[in-house]
Amino acid sequence: MGAGKNDAWNGVYGGLAAGAVLGLRARRITFGVGSGVALAAASVVCDITGGHLTGKPLVRSPRPPLIRPYGGKVPARRAAGRWQR
Repeated sequence: MGAGKNDAWNGVYGGLAAGAVLGLRARRITFGVGSGVALAAASVVCDITGGHLTGKPLVRSPRPPLIRPYGGKVPARRAAGRWQR
């Protein structure tokens, strides 16, 4: 545990500290411990999964058609099917 580290322990300590603050606010130690453990666990899950809590979709949905509400022409690049983002 040191400055500049990016590991799961930072999230654990942050979750426990946030739970302690909630426990002080509610004036109940059990609430503080429970919420601290829950927040620490949620933080560890986010750290382990890289911040992605959902998986990849099983089926890719097709892109919706390009709709020009005022009747403008579609540029040649997009008409050829090359989408640039």
